[in-house]
Amino acid sequence: MLLTALLSDVIILTSQEIGRTLYLRSLPVELQETILQNRDGNLGVFEGVFRRDAESPNSFSNLQIVHRRSSIVGTCIAGLVVSLVALWLARRISKPIEDVSSSSLSVAQGDLSTRVEASSYLQPYVSREVRELAKNFNQMATSLEMYEEERTAMIASIAHDLRTPLTAIQVRLEALQENLVPFNQDEVTRLLVQTELLHRLISDLRVLSLADAQKLSLNKQSFSLTDLLVGIINGYELKAAEKQIELTFLPFSKEVFIHADPQRITQVLDNLLINALGATPRAGKIAVSLSEVENNALIVVKDSGKGIPENLLPVIFDRFIQGKDKTGSSGLGLAIVKTLVTLHGGTIEASNCSDCGAQFELRLPLKAS
Repeated sequence: MLLTALLSDVIILTSQEIGRTLYLRSLPVELQETILQNRDGNLGVFEGVFRRDAESPNSFSNLQIVHRRSSIVGTCIAGLVVSLVALWLARRISKPIEDVSSSSLSVAQGDLSTRVEASSYLQPYVSREVRELAKNFNQMATSLEMYEEERTAMIASIAHDLRTPLTAIQVRLEALQENLVPFNQDEVTRLLVQTELLHRLISDLRVLSLADAQKLSLNKQSFSLTDLLVGIINGYELKAAEKQIELTFLPFSKEVFIHADPQRITQVLDNLLINALGATPRAGKIAVSLSEVENNALIVVKDSGKGIPENLLPVIFDRFIQGKDKTGSSGLGLAIVKTLVTLHGGTIEASNCSDCGAQFELRLPLKAS
């Protein structure tokens, strides 16, 4: 605005100066010399000079007319130039907003790869608000594209994981129907295993869907995490013995209490131990320890397996990641672990240690005193 106002003043003053100069050049030479000697841009000086000159009684009136006309012409020119400049500036300033509007329409029509070009809004004349709008739109489009890719991959993985046990059940039932295999306890056990896998997958999907919708309720209460861990580990000793795995628990020097949902915490620890048992080779070791660190209960689960591949470490808690060893589970165990731990205000990290295979560190807030 300041620039256009200054430009208007310059054009009008220049027009007035040009009109006055052209008119004065039409006067007699003697009168021009007199005016030039007294010239300071003030019409009052010109009026006095003209009145002293009897040969030009109408010269001052004519000068006033020229001055007014040149002012009108200058104003018109200034208005035209300022309008063109304002139109040019408005076009350049509104261009990023138009790009965002066009890109948002493309995203609404399903093209999630649409982005606002950086050259459109990273300009010195573009306001900070418009830059933030374009950047936020690009971030939103990137997130939507990523979520859509994850959704597509997850649907494909769910379809595959549901089809696997269903196909196995169907094949066994058809074989029984055709009397190709005898109907005995072994067949019932095989069918039961596949049914349990199918049930586990559906249950895990339900937990994740409720958590995503923020409808997963937690029945929190204060309890001894030490006692809970002892009971869980005792329940897995038989499975560990079947694989000749040494399962040990190192408790803290004092009893540890937390305020949480014991059923969900049990689900978290079950998933971690199932993972560890599946990754640990025969005659291996699994060590579970409990301690207190910075107002948090710290549970560490270590196994003597091969560890987690480096390319999977950053995404080990994501859903349906290809390459994760499901070990007969739904493939959603670690995703559920991450979700439930986060809902309790805790954190979990996965890593590989030098003297073991995989290591999971689970932190949960201690019970407030």
